[in-house]
Amino acid sequence: MSANPAPAQPITSLSGEGAPKERQPASAGGDSAFSRTIKLSQSSLEAARRHGNPPTPTVYDVWYNYASGENREMIDQINRLISSGRTIDEYLLGQLHDQFLDKSGERNELSAATAHFDEQVSRIHATIDTHSDACREFSETLEVTNQSLTNVRSAQGIREAVTSLISKSKAMDERTRDIHRMLDESQKEIEYLQRALEASQQRELLDPLTNVLNRRGFERELIAEIHESEASATPLSLMIVDIDHFKNINDTYGHLIGDEVLKFVGKLLKSHVRPDDVVARYGGEEFAVVLKNCEVGSAAVRAEKFRRALAATTLKVTRSNSILCQITASIGLSQFRKNDGINDLVERSDREMYRSKAGGRNRVSF
Repeated sequence: MSANPAPAQPITSLSGEGAPKERQPASAGGDSAFSRTIKLSQSSLEAARRHGNPPTPTVYDVWYNYASGENREMIDQINRLISSGRTIDEYLLGQLHDQFLDKSGERNELSAATAHFDEQVSRIHATIDTHSDACREFSETLEVTNQSLTNVRSAQGIREAVTSLISKSKAMDERTRDIHRMLDESQKEIEYLQRALEASQQRELLDPLTNVLNRRGFERELIAEIHESEASATPLSLMIVDIDHFKNINDTYGHLIGDEVLKFVGKLLKSHVRPDDVVARYGGEEFAVVLKNCEVGSAAVRAEKFRRALAATTLKVTRSNSILCQITASIGLSQFRKNDGINDLVERSDREMYRSKAGGRNRVSF
């Protein structure tokens, strides 16, 4: 069901996505380490070929580790995705690589942050030590001055002792101000470092193309919202959105245009949910929305409004002035149930989404 067409929305281009189909786990064998490595390499390239993945280092690394059987957590995740019928494309493999294999970026940022923090702590310690030395010296000065005043018998001697004390007091005051300045600077540096780390953590959870959460960010938020729903006894719903015939869009118009479609869908989806709802890119052409304090019936109303808006939108390629095919989405929803795990909620929403696909696409099921 669609509304009257809106004016064509111009889209340009950026970068591309992969395609693919399912296969069973690759196996590895061989009597020697060398022959085993060769067989693992062959299995990795075969897996990439069957799923339509380009043989990039990231793609190869994921399939090699999958074939080796060593990273059980990643293997189980891939098997679940294959069993659910999800497209194992280059984007999804990149997310899996970031999640299970490549921690170097996080380690480098953490190492730099730790080194910077250590530097600031050392600076604070040095400042405190300097201040302690200055206080000790000033205390000794006061003691000497006190003894001097006890023995002074003339006005001139008193004036000299007082003048010396005033000079030492001014020096101590200046040192104290310097120490405060250094501590203030260190505090600002540490606050800046904290903000930089928070920004880095946020980047790790964002999909750079659509600027919504990536799969890792989605899973983290969903777990947190499940806990909140249980603690507050409030409803929680999950929406899975899959762009219909997205592979055809990529094949017909190219991956650059496909990327622009993804960006547009992500932006439109965000505009049709509440600001505190969680929008994420779940896989290649799939999005997920965590709807807080929302029963599935209310979530379905929002989903239907989004579906109609998407189907009614006409997209236009600016460089060729051509109109794209109609963009539609199949949507599935489910509501959190007591004792649900994250996979239970996702799998039910997935099933509903596939029910929409089976029912003719461009519809909402719950």
